[in-house]
Amino acid sequence: MSNVFRAIVLVLCLASFPCAGQEDREPGPIAPETARHRIRSVLAAAEPDAEGLAVLVEVAERSEDASIGALASFNAGTLAMQLGDARARELLRSAELNAADSPLRARARFNLAHALMPSEEGPPTDIDAIDARIGALREAAGVFRSVLDLDPAHADAAANTERVRRMIRDLLRERERMEAEQRAREELADELEQLAEQQEQQAAESRERADRGEASLESQGGEQRALNKKTEQASSRAEDAGAGDAAREAMEEAMAAQERAEEALGRGDSGQAAEAQREAAESLRRAAEQMRGEQGAGRGQGERSDGDGEETLQAQPESQTENPPGDAGETGPSIDPLAEALLNKERREREQRGQYLQRARRQQVERDW
Repeated sequence: MSNVFRAIVLVLCLASFPCAGQEDREPGPIAPETARHRIRSVLAAAEPDAEGLAVLVEVAERSEDASIGALASFNAGTLAMQLGDARARELLRSAELNAADSPLRARARFNLAHALMPSEEGPPTDIDAIDARIGALREAAGVFRSVLDLDPAHADAAANTERVRRMIRDLLRERERMEAEQRAREELADELEQLAEQQEQQAAESRERADRGEASLESQGGEQRALNKKTEQASSRAEDAGAGDAAREAMEEAMAAQERAEEALGRGDSGQAAEAQREAAESLRRAAEQMRGEQGAGRGQGERSDGDGEETLQAQPESQTENPPGDAGETGPSIDPLAEALLNKERREREQRGQYLQRARRQQVERDW
């Protein structure tokens, strides 16, 4: 190959690639027809993915036509929900804000409400978690309710508004129950500490008699039996107070040590009684510490509230639309795989919520909410 031919080939090759830095130039606006084509291309894919989401986001940001950009935002937000992308809420809010017509704005709000629903697995285990979930549900309920301002006939939005409200009411009742348990645990912890102090005093008395070589007195046995009974009564209230396994185990150890102390006192063995009483006092104090440190392990964790089933939303997020508003003459189907994936995702999440939340009868939506 001659040097001239090599030079020609080199020029042709270089011409087929952008110059250095060309790809980094600020992109210009996307024409309406190009924007429509890119949206349709993504929605025509059997399984839209992260690459398709990137295309939709770019169209949303660069479209010359704001209404087409809003449609791209709606589709991008809906796809982001399927992919678990954190941008879903932002994209759907943008679609709702910039939509040129009420139907698209209503659909964007409906999907945004779904995106705002908390997706934590299982029931909340403490008051802070309940408060966080209630806050998210209140925001979602407000958005579901606002759909009716744009489309009063949107039955799914109306039903979901009431269902989310019932979820909130269930959580508020659970919060009250947790607060009651917390108060009961604190009261029981105070009682256990008092019992520990009394047991320590009896251990000190028994130790003094043992050091003097004296047998225990009959009155000491009576005092120990009274203390045993108080400890047993406290233990019987532990479950209702939401005591965990560690606290209840410590109380059982205390009662076992108290029984040994009572038997030793009955034999007149002050030394053995003192040792058992000291162990009982330590177990009582440990039980009190556990009670104060636990969040509660009673009825609320992992159990369903009273009711006959689970609380679910009326419908999954609405599927994507292929044609932009006003794009006359062309119609196309919604993307069934995407809608199915969103439905499956919603089913998984509501199955998790269903372990805790209660299904209630459908009620009329209050329009002044």
